[in-house]
Amino acid sequence: MTRKALGKGLSALLPDSAPVVAEPAIPLKPHVATPGPAATGLQEVLLDCIDASPFQPRVHFNEQGLNELAQSLQAGGVVQPIILRPRGQRYELVAGERRLRAARLAKLERLPAIVRILSDEQALELSLVENIQREDLNALEQARAFDRLSNDFALTQEQIAARTGKDRATVANLMRLLRLPQEVQQLVEEGKLTAGHARALLKLEDSPVVQRVLAKRMVARRMSVRQAEEMVERRLPEAKKERAVRPQDPNVRAAEEAMELALGTKVRIHGQKSGRGRVEIDYYNLEDLNRIYYKIVGSEAPGGQ
Repeated sequence: MTRKALGKGLSALLPDSAPVVAEPAIPLKPHVATPGPAATGLQEVLLDCIDASPFQPRVHFNEQGLNELAQSLQAGGVVQPIILRPRGQRYELVAGERRLRAARLAKLERLPAIVRILSDEQALELSLVENIQREDLNALEQARAFDRLSNDFALTQEQIAARTGKDRATVANLMRLLRLPQEVQQLVEEGKLTAGHARALLKLEDSPVVQRVLAKRMVARRMSVRQAEEMVERRLPEAKKERAVRPQDPNVRAAEEAMELALGTKVRIHGQKSGRGRVEIDYYNLEDLNRIYYKIVGSEAPGGQ
């Protein structure tokens, strides 16, 4: 059986006859204590009976934006209903997380809602599509939602693209961001790095320590995507050469990684059969050298740096 593609929007899962609430004056059914098939359609539902969606792809919500929306709801009422599905004696949110959070901030008791019978797959897709169409999701939130569609529902990248209105290359590129170290993903989620910065770092996929170090440097120096790409490109020949030239003792590599994490820069240990050797520590300007110096000698830099 062919399923409807969701790229066309929320209407793909809503009945053609479902009314759009343009004014609070539209008559609403009272809250139904026991949700079920007979309780579908446009309702007025108590906020206390609504549970959060386990499929919500968004992680971060702008507090100022929520407060502004709450003031708007207090002043003019709810213009667009949220979407719910019945779950036992209660309802589960499918779409409209910001409106629900703002309504609670505004201390409203009820919200207009369209109640639909939806599968888990439909609920996840609908939640994802609503946020994508509103451009509310950051790159990592989209990537995790796509990954869940792939893992939980065995959808291919082509199927995900068709159902969310994205092209396959976009879906693939976003899902690749999940290969980045967790610390780098967090910087993207917090808005400190863009998807462009993250894509540049993917070129160093075999060097997660270097990815973390360069990501922090991008944030500290407020680099543009172009500057970030240039910095990564400068590291590529060296990284490729190291991988091609020297098979490395895992204990030596572990020591290098520990020193790189401690110093926040690239470190190389060159050993000899005699037991002698040398340690190379990269720095990128005098300020960086000063920072590394005080890391090593164990004192604070002047001015607390």
